[in-house]
Amino acid sequence: MFEDTIKKLNNCLEELDKKTVADGILYQKAGEDPKIIRGEDIDKEVIKLGLFLELHEIKYTGLVAVYDSRKSFNLGGKKYVFGPLMIMHKGEKNTECLTEDEICCSAIILMDAEVKLSYDGTEFRAFEFN
Repeated sequence: MFEDTIKKLNNCLEELDKKTVADGILYQKAGEDPKIIRGEDIDKEVIKLGLFLELHEIKYTGLVAVYDSRKSFNLGGKKYVFGPLMIMHKGEKNTECLTEDEICCSAIILMDAEVKLSYDGTEFRAFEFN
């Protein structure tokens, strides 16, 4: 009986460890490698995005992209962001830091979302979201 209790506790601890929230968010500009922003630097980066913050929920993930709405546009039912953005976890009442798994997932999502666009003969990179 005592061994069963220890096994259950160990299983609970392992589950908690898997869900541990990393003190960070993913930050990326189109055409550049992603960076992990941690701790108090998160607030500094949010301030750098400006006063016109917009959130875009990334379908089926529980994640949101946060960016300056002046550096985005809608076209053909899709959202394009050509400025820097941050990926955060969508909490019940606000945004939260990411787990380690979510950081990896976010990097893959952003790699898949990056597109090359052209306007008036000028090419630029942006993120495309449905």
